[in-house]
Amino acid sequence: TQYLSKPYNNIFYNPFSENNGNLILVSNDNGVFNIPLEKENNYIWEDYLEIGNYDEAVNICEKINPGLIKKIKRASAEEYYEKGRGYKAAKDFSISDEKFETVCILYLMKNDYKNLKKYLTDYSNSNLDMKQNVTQFMLVTFLLFNIYLKENKKIMKNSDIEDNSLNKENIELMEQNKTSLENFSKFIKENKDFLNKEMVYQILKSNGRMEEFIEYATIMQDYDKVIL
Repeated sequence: TQYLSKPYNNIFYNPFSENNGNLILVSNDNGVFNIPLEKENNYIWEDYLEIGNYDEAVNICEKINPGLIKKIKRASAEEYYEKGRGYKAAKDFSISDEKFETVCILYLMKNDYKNLKKYLTDYSNSNLDMKQNVTQFMLVTFLLFNIYLKENKKIMKNSDIEDNSLNKENIELMEQNKTSLENFSKFIKENKDFLNKEMVYQILKSNGRMEEFIEYATIMQDYDKVIL
């Protein structure tokens, strides 16, 4: 210890260390010394987090404490959101420890339904155990249902044009409409058990979506609704 009490001249990692680089060489007027680094990763992830190197912070925490990854993802999501990168923010928010309601409000305030849908979809896939969180999953499903409906309504409005000629623009709109309706139908089939049936009927009917109304009634085997 007395030899190291004097100021050192140089400090660098020992490239010949058998401990995966966890030794440093310190030199001063008294000589060169090997010093082991213990539990360095327990704290260095915070330095990476502070400078915005989120990937490296995650890599370290995967080894020492995976529970910290949610905190890192919240920080990265907040930065992406502030910079207007809503899609990447949605991906990171979905696996972060940020409150569900807070994220939804952030996107709803900007009417950013596209990235809200991304967040809800990823969130439901990565965070929810349906048997233990049925109420929350029903909320997620209902929000997604309304977003799908809003998207379809927008596409159908754009497709309702006076010029019915099969030009490139009209064909693309027709394909978008077809794909959107297929996705909507698939979503209903996959999540029918988590949607409030009467509320779905009311929303579809009030929006004039009789095609989806009939399809939903058929899926639910409500044949009296189909006849009506």
